[in-house]
Amino acid sequence: MNKTGQPFLEAIKLCKRYGGVEALRDLDLDIYPGEIIGVVGDTDSGKSTLLSLISGILKPDTGRFYVRGKRARLSPSYRAARLGIRVVHQDINIAEHMSALGYIFAGQTPNTQRFLPRWIGWWNDQHLQEYAEKEFVRLGFEVPPLDCPLNDLTSIQRQMVAFVHATIWTPDLLLLDEPINALETYKPNILRLIRETRDRGGSVLLVTQNLDDVFLIADRILILNAGLKITERRTAETTVEEVVSLILGSVEEKLTPAVWALSNYFEVRRQAEELDRLNNALKQRAVQLQAHAEVARSVTSILDRNELLTQIVQIIHQRFGYYHTGIFLVNSETGEVVLRSSAPQNFEPPDSKEVRLKLNNKSLVGWCALHGEARLANNVSLDPLYNYESRLPDTRSELVLPLRIGRHIVGVLDLQSDQVNTFDEDDALVMQSLADQLAIAIRNADLFDAAEAARDQADKANRLKSVFLSNMSHELRTPLSAIIGLTQAMLDPSLKIYPTALPPEYQQDLHTISKSGEHLLILINDILDLSKIEAGQIKLNQSAFDLRAILYEALFTTQALLHGRPVELERDISTNLPLVWADSVCLRQVVLNLLSNAVKFTERGSIHVRASVVENEIVVCVADTGVGIPDHVRQNIFDRFHRGDLMVSRKYGGSGLGLSISKQLVDLQRGRIWVESEVGAGSKFYFSVPIATPQQRALNTTTSTETPLYTAQRSVIFDSPYDESAKVKTRFVLLACNASANTLAWQQTLEREGYVVEMAAVNKLVVEMADLMLPDLLVLDSTEVQGPEVQRLLIENTALAHIPLIIITSAAADSDSPADSTRQAPLFNLKKENASPQEMLRLIHSCLS
Repeated sequence: MNKTGQPFLEAIKLCKRYGGVEALRDLDLDIYPGEIIGVVGDTDSGKSTLLSLISGILKPDTGRFYVRGKRARLSPSYRAARLGIRVVHQDINIAEHMSALGYIFAGQTPNTQRFLPRWIGWWNDQHLQEYAEKEFVRLGFEVPPLDCPLNDLTSIQRQMVAFVHATIWTPDLLLLDEPINALETYKPNILRLIRETRDRGGSVLLVTQNLDDVFLIADRILILNAGLKITERRTAETTVEEVVSLILGSVEEKLTPAVWALSNYFEVRRQAEELDRLNNALKQRAVQLQAHAEVARSVTSILDRNELLTQIVQIIHQRFGYYHTGIFLVNSETGEVVLRSSAPQNFEPPDSKEVRLKLNNKSLVGWCALHGEARLANNVSLDPLYNYESRLPDTRSELVLPLRIGRHIVGVLDLQSDQVNTFDEDDALVMQSLADQLAIAIRNADLFDAAEAARDQADKANRLKSVFLSNMSHELRTPLSAIIGLTQAMLDPSLKIYPTALPPEYQQDLHTISKSGEHLLILINDILDLSKIEAGQIKLNQSAFDLRAILYEALFTTQALLHGRPVELERDISTNLPLVWADSVCLRQVVLNLLSNAVKFTERGSIHVRASVVENEIVVCVADTGVGIPDHVRQNIFDRFHRGDLMVSRKYGGSGLGLSISKQLVDLQRGRIWVESEVGAGSKFYFSVPIATPQQRALNTTTSTETPLYTAQRSVIFDSPYDESAKVKTRFVLLACNASANTLAWQQTLEREGYVVEMAAVNKLVVEMADLMLPDLLVLDSTEVQGPEVQRLLIENTALAHIPLIIITSAAADSDSPADSTRQAPLFNLKKENASPQEMLRLIHSCLS
């Protein structure tokens, strides 16, 4: 390798002292891409110190580094790692608590040339283990148990893990500290790895005492002694003997015993000072980790913002012992930051006055909140942004950190010390991580408060709605009952309200009014029942009674509902059912709701009612062979106003309240209700009620007995032949026509023919309705004000091109005929003057045929 081009790394005037001993002094070193440098020297020559400085484990006292021509800071070690510098230590005792897999991937940044971008947050332990195992195989190592802690592995296995930790990221500079000592068996594999690193353009710095290995593989030799660089030699231009002579010649001075003793003293003191430094660093790290853990616990357990802020400042103050700790929050309306919590509390402002600072460059806290960056003042007297506060007279250094969520600044964490030079950049990094946690906690607390307020408001609105529905249902039911009573009286020939008989067409209209009124009354009663339950106005009248009486009565009523339909009504009710403790009226309503639903959705087949004892409950099952319930509908079947699929709800009608009312009535009586269903195979609705205890049975003065209101074991009624071939597929028609007598006539005519009809006003929402409902056919009255615009949107919408379209036109339009169009489905024009119900029905039959 020739020294041409730009070095990968330049070290200039590196110095490192341990107490009074210079471990490295004024060392210059250039490392070029694609070269292997062997570092040799006597014991304590500075080899390990050089590796620690380049790997970022230690920070040089003086000197500087350049990486690819740019000034670089390598300490802490993660900075060196980000620049592509990886180290293989002789042993990894500092991480014994970690698993092998955790150590391999600890604190690493993916190499995008070898790792997919999906690595970020998407790889699980199995993926990581597979990737690590491939790297062991690539290096020719045996794969150790990667889930074991490092201290459970042998020294050979730990050294192999260290190699994978360094090489899995394809380093640009690989630092090896006596790599072959523990892996002599794998020496060929290690030498191959070193050569492969050089061949792909990487560099290797090899520290070893084995000169044979150095001459076997290195391009250049660096000789150190007593922290000084003795010389450099190219291996091709020197010999082992010359290198040995240079090493020995550098220490040929004969040291007296006194000098040896002094040297040993300084070495022992250096080692003691280094151990104290490492011990203090470990203690500080432990304090930081404990504070992080306590903050994390507070984040997840405290949702009140004031309590959270008080807890956090107390944790920081107690763990780090700062002179003052404060949390400021931004008030965007006033452009200020306000002190919300501080410790110790004796530094709180007097008379409950708030400490407010403007978002500007006139204070450290204001500057931090304005710019969203941390600022460190290790001597506040020299920082122009520091504002003296009489309540904090002893502040000497200050660290302010932004509380940020993304780019949004929510506040500032203010740390003050009564000593100068208290903080360093590592402290700023650690405390910024804690500040980021705090910002998220504050945001969560604010969101929780907002959610609580919204929930309270929604609960209040829901209660008011229930009271309103209850009152309005009463108001609606009174006149409706009068309408139903009068129409039924008009239809009763025995009452002779009129002197002459009503014409048949009048009778048909009155019959329609009566049936529609009865249906509307049922819906209003459902709303009234639901609103009573939700408003807490329903009172249970619980007693011990025989459930069979209610079941037989309900079956008798259901038998009448099945008149003329090919449906078998069956029962399997045990004759020795114990008494239940419930409200008989409410329970009767639940049974009738379930049976009426079964009748409504079962066109042929059977409805089966079973009742049996299960532990301390009686379980009732209402099973049918009807249409069944899809999975996505079944999940919400007991919700209010839930009516399932649009076509089914339109065809069978209903308010969507029956099952919701049934569930709430069962819940009020400490029972359960659930459903099992399969589309096309029917449904099974279950509910349970508790069996009366002896004490509850004793409360009844009389005991109900079975009332044989329904005695037939099976009822099959055929009043008229059932023609399966006559069953026509239900079609859905969307009528986009403003309300009028004509549109009402169209709707009634189509519904009599078995169509499901949905009405819509003529506006742009018709397009969205059609896109959502996907009708079989759409009718649009283009004579309305927005008709032409809606017609254009419908025709241009390619998603609706398969739906037949009938356009109602004015008298001035062309004759009724199919319109020219590139649509997949037919498009017809029909003059409004010709749009009688019969003509509309004929044209719709034609379109759908």
